[in-house]
Amino acid sequence: MICDTDPLKLHYVWSLWRTGHASHRQWRAELNETRQLFTQQRLGIADLILIQIPGPAVLATRRQADRTRRRRNSDLHIQLADPLRDWYHAVEQLDPPRVRWELPATGIPDTTPGPRDNSTGTDIFDALISQLPAR
Repeated sequence: MICDTDPLKLHYVWSLWRTGHASHRQWRAELNETRQLFTQQRLGIADLILIQIPGPAVLATRRQADRTRRRRNSDLHIQLADPLRDWYHAVEQLDPPRVRWELPATGIPDTTPGPRDNSTGTDIFDALISQLPAR
């Protein structure tokens, strides 16, 4: 299965918390809920993550060029870039081949790694959280 987003959405509230846009209580609530999903093996880390985090100038150009969308949260998204980068560096520490820091022009690479044995469960979740920088 291929998704155009990360099914593990915890990075969003973590990034909001890191930038002061969410409370520690919100972060802990999402953290605990997500940990339960990992414990139940209902959620896991993607087998392959292709990520590109455009800089502020690129995002501003896109915002100005696209008159079909308001992009009212673009300033917030610019602030979330550094925490998002930190999040995926933490994922990369767990299994470096799973994170690729570019979007290939030719589409999904043919050399994608297969399913990971340790993509879910409490151990992998705790390992990921332990890799995250402190606030």
